[in-house]
Amino acid sequence: SSGINAEYGGNSFGREGSVELAATLQLNTTITHLNISSTHQTAQSVIPVCTVVSCNGTGIQHLDLSRTIPPSDPEVLSEHVNRLLVLCNTLSSLRLAKCDLTDVCVRIIAPALVQNVNLTSLDLSCNKISSDGAKTLAEVLRANQTLLELKLCSNRIEDEGTVALGLVLSSGNDTLKKLWITNNSVTGRGLSSLANALQFNMTLSHVYIWGNALDNMACNAFSHLLMGEKPRLRSSNVDIKPYVVDGVNYLAEQGRHGFSH
Repeated sequence: SSGINAEYGGNSFGREGSVELAATLQLNTTITHLNISSTHQTAQSVIPVCTVVSCNGTGIQHLDLSRTIPPSDPEVLSEHVNRLLVLCNTLSSLRLAKCDLTDVCVRIIAPALVQNVNLTSLDLSCNKISSDGAKTLAEVLRANQTLLELKLCSNRIEDEGTVALGLVLSSGNDTLKKLWITNNSVTGRGLSSLANALQFNMTLSHVYIWGNALDNMACNAFSHLLMGEKPRLRSSNVDIKPYVVDGVNYLAEQGRHGFSH
């Protein structure tokens, strides 16, 4: 039988509600999707839910903790997420968007991401992750062979972070299928590095880059991947569309694939 979706997003139920929810999760093992995004928790009130989900008896497969805590407590949340990823063997999807996560937070979570062999989708959009955090995630991808989707929309990984991801995707990871790096202050240097990785990596099939500096270098690199008799990327799997004016390659936006709620 299919699991139950528990949607609590947008409800400010606080610590008391969190404790009651945790108690419910202990008794009801049919809930597989749990969304408590934008519930304005404190770091302490998130603990009961994270603790219960860490127990494999809950059966939670998809967990959304986006925008749950005040900006002052991201490292506390990261510590509990680390424990959750180490202990829970049912979780396959985790959303941590808009949690003010920093590079330090990524370093806290990284060892658990390496150890975890069940998580297939991770959303870290709209945080404060810079190139250092992206480099940490690149090392995670080098060791992790189960993650299929990584969403880094609206951070600030820039060229250095994108180059690090490109390097590991060209030779150290053949598992990841979807990558979002929209709105990350990346220029042609970083984007061309990622494009080059796609010449060697045949697994990565969905790439979203809109909102970065699509200069001549970036336009040439991705136009090459999208045009020709046998394009490397399918037009339905990207958020850009190539076109040519007076012999010069350009990229236009298509769809809203990089948008993160």
